[in-house]
Amino acid sequence: MAVSGLFSLVLLSLTVVMALAAALLLGRRRARSLAFDESVYPGLRSLRRATIGWRVIGMVAGAVVAVGAVSFGHLRPYAFAAPLLAATAVVAAIVVGQRSVYKAARVRGSAGIEHRRLRDYLPAALTRWVACLLALLLTAVLFSTLAASPDDMGRAGRAVAASWTQGDGAAEGVFGSLRSPYPGSFYTLWVGIALVLLLVATGIGLGMTARRPRNGADPELVRVDDALRRITAEGIVAGLGVGVGGAAFAVLLVGGMDLVQLAPVPLVTAAGVVSLLGAVVALVGLIGAGVILLVPRDGGAR
Repeated sequence: MAVSGLFSLVLLSLTVVMALAAALLLGRRRARSLAFDESVYPGLRSLRRATIGWRVIGMVAGAVVAVGAVSFGHLRPYAFAAPLLAATAVVAAIVVGQRSVYKAARVRGSAGIEHRRLRDYLPAALTRWVACLLALLLTAVLFSTLAASPDDMGRAGRAVAASWTQGDGAAEGVFGSLRSPYPGSFYTLWVGIALVLLLVATGIGLGMTARRPRNGADPELVRVDDALRRITAEGIVAGLGVGVGGAAFAVLLVGGMDLVQLAPVPLVTAAGVVSLLGAVVALVGLIGAGVILLVPRDGGAR
């Protein structure tokens, strides 16, 4: 267990380092300045600053929430839900920041009347990738919950066990093995609750971003306002991707390592290897979403 825990810590540390490195390498290619005449549109200037600034505030708040979730409780029941809770904080900060600044900058009676669709602001490629990460997380949670067993103290869903026959003839015997902690229902219950919270926050945030009244109707204002909506939607979807990818990575990594080391049973070992491969996929998705969250684009239509 000590080796497994150390290996997990090393991989988690590498995740952070790789995300930061990728952000630095790709930052110049992604980051663009949203240019417009700030003296003519002071409200949009405030909205642009809030769109980026509150994203940073959300990431700081998310880091605090994640540390608290991982540290809370004797058996760390919220550890696997920590990425989802952190992402919820990020999404909430983005929505609250943009909403509050928009209300302060809005001019009475100037809202344009038009029909706006959410899909016009969603980042298509990122949305598809996050949907794949969500499917991966749900599959991992379902498998680990069904495969889990009580631990040595009888706590349900906190371990994984296997038995096998070894030897021949009179020397034949039945052996068993148990590994804990394992992401069974003891942990995945909170993963499910945190996932629902994150999805609700994401849905509310995206809906508010698309439905927010426009503070005018001239072409330049429409261009900049639409760009800010795309930046906000991208941040919300990227936050969802970080939370889902992080949770999937944690569940698959810990579960896979437990299964690989559990027993000399080919089926169990194969399940562990598949889980670890899934963890690699989740890691790639986590890093990609993290880069997008760290380095916003200019919000231009693509």
